[in-house]
Amino acid sequence: MSKNIDPKKIAAELVKDYGEVECKKIIKELQKILDTCIVKVSYSGELDDSKKKVIADWIKEKVKGYHEVEYKKDESLISGLKIVYRDFDYEDSLLSEFRKISWEKE
Repeated sequence: MSKNIDPKKIAAELVKDYGEVECKKIIKELQKILDTCIVKVSYSGELDDSKKKVIADWIKEKVKGYHEVEYKKDESLISGLKIVYRDFDYEDSLLSEFRKISWEKE
């Protein structure tokens, strides 16, 4: 294999050849093999460096091995935060609190 590879080109070819669903399965397997993890942090409002440090410290405690953190602003959270990695999904927002209250009443 050539040392001058273009990861974007390879990824585009994989999606073209196998489709998004199968590529997501491939990504999960690669993450297991390489012991790597992508942590997705969605937030609403502002997220300054001090808040990012608190989040990063929490992630370091929970995620073992190599990981990368991707931050994405998401106003649909309504004053909150959502962290997703591997099979873990954590949400702390007004909407999630409303859902909890609604489920408790049922």
